Amino acid sequence: MSDWFGVWPVILLTIATVFLPGAVLVSAAGARGLDRLGLAAPTSFGLAGVVAVAAGLIGLPFTPVTFAIATLVTAVVALLVRLFLRRRLPERAAPVRPRRARGGVVTGVVVLAAAIAIPAVLIGRRVLRAFGGPENIAQLFDNVFHLNAVKHIAETQSGSSLTLGNLTEASRGFYPAAMHDLTAVVVQLGDFAVPTAANAMALVIAAAVWPISMIFLVTRVFGVRPAPILLAGVLSSAFGAFPLLLMSWGLVAPLITATAMLPVAVALLIQAFGRDSRRGQSRWTAVLALVPVSAGMALTHPSTIVAASVIASPFVIARIVADVRGHDDARRLRLLVSGAYLLGTVAAFVVARPDLGAAEWSAVESTTASVGAVVTSAPLGLAPTWAVTVLVALGAVVVVRSPRRWWPLLAGYLGVGLLYIVVASFADGPLRDAFSGVWYRDTPRIAALMPVATIPLAVLGGLAVVHGATTLTTRLARRRGLPLRRPARIALAVGTVLAVVFVPLSQGNQLREAESLVRYVYTYSDDARLISPEERELLEEVDAYVPADGVVVGDPGLGASLVYVYSDRTPLAPHIFGLRSPDEDLLLTRWDRVGREPAVCEAIEELNAYWALSFPGLDALGRPAELPGLTDFDAPGIREVARVGDAVLYEATACGPVPQPDAGT
Repeated sequence: MSDWFGVWPVILLTIATVFLPGAVLVSAAGARGLDRLGLAAPTSFGLAGVVAVAAGLIGLPFTPVTFAIATLVTAVVALLVRLFLRRRLPERAAPVRPRRARGGVVTGVVVLAAAIAIPAVLIGRRVLRAFGGPENIAQLFDNVFHLNAVKHIAETQSGSSLTLGNLTEASRGFYPAAMHDLTAVVVQLGDFAVPTAANAMALVIAAAVWPISMIFLVTRVFGVRPAPILLAGVLSSAFGAFPLLLMSWGLVAPLITATAMLPVAVALLIQAFGRDSRRGQSRWTAVLALVPVSAGMALTHPSTIVAASVIASPFVIARIVADVRGHDDARRLRLLVSGAYLLGTVAAFVVARPDLGAAEWSAVESTTASVGAVVTSAPLGLAPTWAVTVLVALGAVVVVRSPRRWWPLLAGYLGVGLLYIVVASFADGPLRDAFSGVWYRDTPRIAALMPVATIPLAVLGGLAVVHGATTLTTRLARRRGLPLRRPARIALAVGTVLAVVFVPLSQGNQLREAESLVRYVYTYSDDARLISPEERELLEEVDAYVPADGVVVGDPGLGASLVYVYSDRTPLAPHIFGLRSPDEDLLLTRWDRVGREPAVCEAIEELNAYWALSFPGLDALGRPAELPGLTDFDAPGIREVARVGDAVLYEATACGPVPQPDAGT
């Protein structure tokens, strides 16, 4: 881990990039304290995504300067609107602030700092160990696109989600790019290597954004109280399903980022539809806060919008039940809005799903095993963490004893659990597709949702322990005649002891197994799934043989397209998928016939694609290489330029003089 000390500037800059823009905007809108902290990161991603789209539409470059100016302008507008509403509609201009328990400010700050620092250290050290080094990459096929997308945005200063597509002109179209946009800002600010910036972004998302988001969610359910805040922070580090397990599916994957922000959206929905109008809390400001948060999630990974709607639905149903029993004048409007929300959720769940043609994932375990995974919070064969299981069980007991108040927590937990059971164990068919189509029928994607629904229930169980221990301590003290002027301090002390005891109990085999899966994905070896050490070395040398405007032909499934990231040379196929132009298709299928087919030379000259990379072995999906134009390099008109082991760079000599790089490039 010593290699990471040299990249702390990148990590600190990434923290600032993720939190500062959003914090500026929500502060101007009136958010303070934990509200500002919880809303900052999702708002930053929303700003990045929207600014990149707007810049593309009006012809401006997407750069750190453009992003900063747009953020300041938006913040000024938000401030002016807030000042206007404060005069006209005082209640609706109130900050987004849940009930706050009595107690010292210093105590609250210390508890919040501990609740953030504990998971930051626990998750952060596992992420750093699993990554191995700051420039290592996930050896997964989708990483070819994600890393090249960041490089593309940083190079072209064009990051619009409306046009990013699959990084080729022929495949221009919508692809949610907010994650890539913000990572590209980090790259541009310090001229950092894309893998290093991507790793720093993943670290910040996992170790900072995720715990803060869960703390924010728990405060919407239990209020801003020390014990639930501390419990939420500690619990956020106790699940292997997220963020670690999902990281083994690829770095800079938008789903990781959007899932880390998911609790904030759920929290705001709970606040907007909550049954009780808490003092200092405005439903309207929660609705307004949902705008940038939803933008950030939709422009990062839209499926999490559906997930948030589903997880929050029990709270909306509780709102409907309360309004049916109520008698105030506004209940009809609330019933109408709540009903529309539920209908919209059902519609989104049914309609908003991707093409499942390429989603070949089937069941991974038996129904019995999947039920056990839900009960023990140990999906996909991970070892149970019994301390978590006990807290969840205690939370369920509290719900059974006080169902009217807490049933939405249990319903959300069971709802996500049902999704997991169906996708993990049911046979392929319409029922499984109906439940899991939004998530590509992919079990790990739904497993990553489980902590979001489980942690609030576990916090409820933890609070039951705190309450019981506090009550027992109070009784014993009174029997001995000891004065108890501040029972809240006893509760805080008990909660602190519980958190301290829980930490070592929660960091067991489940997390070690998840960490090992991530480490395997980031390991460089001769049989690596994407690029071997030899292939990486050659990729880093390509710029010595190919001019800056040269195009390199290579199989993206074998990692050859990462020449863009490592040598700043344009790959003919920057992604495994995507539409190609006729000339691009011709070269991918017939480049090695350059000495025999004049049409190949014409395409090479047109695209300046005189070079080709040959990497041996299977592709990132474990399949044989499928591009027929990159197999016969012994054919006439082709010359070997550079070799590192079995990784080779060739150039086409049959088309006349091959362009050479300028000195110093």
